[in-house]
Amino acid sequence: MSEHRAASAPREGGPVESHSTTATGRGRRRSSAVTSSPRGKGVGTFSAWPLEAVDNYPAPARDTDPWVRLVREGIELYRTGRSESARQMWADDIVWSVAGDGPVSGQHIGADAIFGYHTRLSRLAGGEFRQRLLAIEGSGGPVVTAYLWTQARRGDVVLEIPTLVFFEVSRMRVRRVTEMPGDQAAWDRFWSD
Repeated sequence: MSEHRAASAPREGGPVESHSTTATGRGRRRSSAVTSSPRGKGVGTFSAWPLEAVDNYPAPARDTDPWVRLVREGIELYRTGRSESARQMWADDIVWSVAGDGPVSGQHIGADAIFGYHTRLSRLAGGEFRQRLLAIEGSGGPVVTAYLWTQARRGDVVLEIPTLVFFEVSRMRVRRVTEMPGDQAAWDRFWSD
């Protein structure tokens, strides 16, 4: 398994801590800290999404949907460690929402927070977290769906579930990503300490 790291160059204004509120299945709300980057502040960051791709990826030649092409290109840049180029394809205030009640669920606002989210997953799983891109589908509009297979290991505990990821595009930049684990209870249990 490949290991990924994130390193940030020092910069003025550092990450901003904010809080999000997530509804739980029992009507309660919980508050969780998330990190966001100041608007418009780029940093020299190396980060990669631990994502493997099927053989015919990144894109079939017949793909004419501009939203699918944009999402495919952004995924390819991010998964291969070209995070700064991927950042340019995202809205400055991009939000990556992860469904659930577990410690990694909630909203990650800004590119730096998204990089931190994937780094945290890898760190918590001792480098044994990865996702496999199975397919990408467009709707002929600004929503693109990616179908993933998620695998992770923490000691003797193994997680193997399907995952849906929705990319919302506005003005040809990804502005929101929603990640939905196929077995929410297993996902939340796996990441809980």
